[in-house]
Amino acid sequence: MQLIEYRDALALEFYPWHGRRERIIDLLWSDVDAPVQGLQFSICYHVTQHGRRKVHAVLLPRTVDDDTLAFVEQLYWVIVPRPERGRKLALIVASWDIPDNLAVYATIKGDPNRISIAEQTGEPTLMVEWASSDDLISVIRHLGPGICTFVLSPDGEDDQVLELAIDEAGQFASDLEQDAQIVRDLEVLWVAGPSSLIVRTFTDEFTTIADPAHSLRIIRVPIKEIRGFQIFPEPVLGRVRLHWNTLDPAMVREAFMVDASTGRPIVPPSDRDHRYC
Repeated sequence: MQLIEYRDALALEFYPWHGRRERIIDLLWSDVDAPVQGLQFSICYHVTQHGRRKVHAVLLPRTVDDDTLAFVEQLYWVIVPRPERGRKLALIVASWDIPDNLAVYATIKGDPNRISIAEQTGEPTLMVEWASSDDLISVIRHLGPGICTFVLSPDGEDDQVLELAIDEAGQFASDLEQDAQIVRDLEVLWVAGPSSLIVRTFTDEFTTIADPAHSLRIIRVPIKEIRGFQIFPEPVLGRVRLHWNTLDPAMVREAFMVDASTGRPIVPPSDRDHRYC
């Protein structure tokens, strides 16, 4: 941790962040029992490539005293979708609801005990269910092996892109516990807002194409099938119901020719070894 002095603020920087898409949220510590009651401050966070929000700095007024600074230094900050109550955190000192259906939690740094948000706040644990009998995760598992590209828009502005491989057994990870955790993380991301998914799977059929690295060389490659899906969350009586539908092949082809992380067109894949379903 590093304390940086600016002209109009003090920054407690947990680690350097020089990337794009930094976001700043202004907060007020309103708890009358807290030693920093009435403190106005800001947290700076960014979204990782896996869709998680990580706080990398806290901005404080330059007028804060040493006791306030020492209090804030002992905190660890977490931002999660508001409906997610099953996440286990260290002791929660304070919490704030912020836009885009998110919540900020200030927890005790270094506390080894982890208790769910629901137990600490007395709020119900998030329950996720699928609106149809065929949940999308099961459908994806039967399509593998392949590559899943998730495009998430939880805040309605900047897309987050997450890419996962799926093996021949239809799993995101060989370890069953890790696979289950990935599924839970996906559900948490889907609950935050509408998202889309493109799945590129490998068939047993082969064809020949020009080698991208050497146009005069012909190589043999498997034919890939590309499918697209959309996911929409619906809050229903204390739980979240996930709806999904299949995208039209023409829409999938159009989406596949754009780099989801930048929005820029890319060289379209050859139709000889790609089949849109």
